[in-house]
Amino acid sequence: MKKLLIFALICILSGFMSIACQREQTVEASGEQGRTDTYQPRPASKGEAMSGELLRVDMGKKTFSIRAENGMEQTFKFSDQTSIEGIGSRQPQLRSLQGKEGSLVTVQGKDEGGAKAAVNVNVTDLEVKRTSRPNKAKGRY
Repeated sequence: MKKLLIFALICILSGFMSIACQREQTVEASGEQGRTDTYQPRPASKGEAMSGELLRVDMGKKTFSIRAENGMEQTFKFSDQTSIEGIGSRQPQLRSLQGKEGSLVTVQGKDEGGAKAAVNVNVTDLEVKRTSRPNKAKGRY
């Protein structure tokens, strides 16, 4: 009898728990019920500069990527008309940014058919990637 009473109590409690978990109302991110819009990110401001760390330069695709101050990775297209400042060479080209990943850059861009196109790149803190190690004499540390 005692086992039957405990079993009935467990069944009743599990029934109440399943009723409590069931919701008839849903929560919308927009705050308005009945609205079925999907989230669309806010478009970037036109003509606003974006600063970040240079991650990579892809000469084949004519793109480069930076990690913006907010942590997101942004990819920009470039062309022969893209100007580069702050490198120190006489005729700076985007090719001169290869091997300088980690440098801090500020990119002035524009929207070009849904893709970001760089108009001006200003290198504010140049970081040269060191790929070669100094030769150590054999047996000496």
